Amino acid sequence: MNRYVGIDRTELRNIRVDAIDMDKLRATDSLISFTNSELGYLVHATTGEAKRVDRLVIKDGYMFNSFMLDFKKMKGDRNYYTILDVTIATKEGESDNLRPLNISEYRNKINNIKSYMQRIYGIYLDISEARFHTIELNITNEMMYPFHDYRMIFEAVRQKRNHKKYPVFGLKEKKLQYETYIFSNKSLTNELKLYNKTEQLAYCFSIYKKEQFMRFEYRLHSYDLIQNRLGTSRVSELTDQAIRDFLSKSIQEDIFKPVEAFLSDSNKKLEQTYKQLKAKHKRGYIRQFAQYSSQKQMEILDMEQVIEIAKKDMTKSNNYSKNYKVIDEVMPSILKKNYEKLSELKEKFLLV
Repeated sequence: MNRYVGIDRTELRNIRVDAIDMDKLRATDSLISFTNSELGYLVHATTGEAKRVDRLVIKDGYMFNSFMLDFKKMKGDRNYYTILDVTIATKEGESDNLRPLNISEYRNKINNIKSYMQRIYGIYLDISEARFHTIELNITNEMMYPFHDYRMIFEAVRQKRNHKKYPVFGLKEKKLQYETYIFSNKSLTNELKLYNKTEQLAYCFSIYKKEQFMRFEYRLHSYDLIQNRLGTSRVSELTDQAIRDFLSKSIQEDIFKPVEAFLSDSNKKLEQTYKQLKAKHKRGYIRQFAQYSSQKQMEILDMEQVIEIAKKDMTKSNNYSKNYKVIDEVMPSILKKNYEKLSELKEKFLLV
């Protein structure tokens, strides 16, 4: 099984700039401004001279996306912060982000970025207290069917999702050309995406895979939320087990629990409908039940729901095969094999 689990894009904060080699930094395209104000960020040049930095912006694109030192005004003072934006799809690493990083690989990458910043930009960083302000965690699997063939399951998730947790739903983000289901809170600090990874690789990286890859991805955006879901926001403390536990628990709650609720409600409606048709018609009620069940307003997931409810009557006079054929002929293809696809999703995305 081609299954990949781990960390993708992150935004780190709580990083200190200890010193700057001004000659190296000026030789790059980086933006830095200084201030005479005592409110400026105090750093030491490698020559020993103390400097007050106003702002610093580095756009790299090789080892990391960007690094920024900036501030917010706070009642006559300045609250300085740093942001290190990191993705695994950089030129230094893999050309795409199909396989995310485990925590050991991620820490190695951050340490390599620290050395790279010193060597290329002359920036000396202290990353010992670095914390995740944003983290993307995902599971990617090779699937038996194209992504679009799972849409009935994802539609069930949309209908029965936890609306307090995920009040916002979108089928695609702006500018995206690949099929994506997006669930989020209103502030966009907690986001779940289900998307066609094969198409995304082609669209974003011009990398074409024959395999059908699907990705479930969580984006957590705030210290408190990350602390709550993963047990820590510190890079030095996060573990692979914490990531796996979070993903498995969250996917069960956010994906499979809503599908179970959908099936429960759907089966109750089907059973009621079947009893009514059976009471009204002495003959042909199984066909009528199948025809009625296939209508959009009935909201069923799979043909097997109809068969399970009508099974006892289907077997009378040894006519099971005949009745099965009747149901199979009536049911559209979109309502077939969804149980099989649901079992596949559970097998591949629940990390047990």
